Amino acid sequence: MARTSAPDSATSQFFINLVNNDNLNRLCLMDTDMQCLGNDTGMDVVDKIASVSTGVTMGFPNVPKTPVVIKSITVVE
Repeated sequence: MARTSAPDSATSQFFINLVNNDNLNRLCLMDTDMQCLGNDTGMDVVDKIASVSTGVTMGFPNVPKTPVVIKSITVVE
């Protein structure tokens, strides 16, 4: 989950890594507040998200030019 340094600040943002991210992997294995969860069973959805055109918005790089909206997610236990 994306969050600030304040505890319990994660709300609805999350990261989808398209490649192995050693920095995040290490944080997930350590005793940190970083939440690393889930996997995708449909890479076609991830590929569509990855293909969205991005630009710089208010100084932030790689911001989608058109909003990416995930309409539903299924939790499988």
